[in-house]
Amino acid sequence: MVFITLSTTFFLISPILTFPLISTTLDSRTDTTPSESWLVPTLNVHFRGNPPPKYNVSQFNSTIGFSIKISGEKIRCGVSFEEKNPPQGWNACDMDLGVEFELGPTEEAFDETHFVLGVKQLAIDGDFDELKGAQVITANNPGRGDSYLTCLGGAPLDGIRCKLGGMLSVRKELRIEVSESEGDDQE
Repeated sequence: MVFITLSTTFFLISPILTFPLISTTLDSRTDTTPSESWLVPTLNVHFRGNPPPKYNVSQFNSTIGFSIKISGEKIRCGVSFEEKNPPQGWNACDMDLGVEFELGPTEEAFDETHFVLGVKQLAIDGDFDELKGAQVITANNPGRGDSYLTCLGGAPLDGIRCKLGGMLSVRKELRIEVSESEGDDQE
């Protein structure tokens, strides 16, 4: 008989049977913070873009709207802002459920096609301090793992519209991994 060690589990190999033996190694993880994954089934962005000067395109605000599933509830969030000037700080989605979101800069830029989407759920019944997570969002580069949006020019003088799952985005669900936090940075 031969003993083979694979990671922390031992296997006994015999010509007749192979079966696992009980390992005495304890799980060394000390982080007991619960975590969840929240699905973002829709994310839409609309902004003016850079139309040719010969067109007299009026200014309009950019918009970002999305829905997120938290504990079986589909919650809608959104914000309108001056183009290339996303709002800073937390914005309310559903205060009955204590859900807020924020937009932040990526390492490359901070605009309608490069941002970090942060979402948190504040403690309502004392089960946790707050659950919080963030995901980088970029557009039109399916070779990047965070390129969730496809952005295309709309009808004449309608600006640029972006959505999840288009031909220029990654083919995976947008999920925000959240974990419990202290809630000491509330604004």
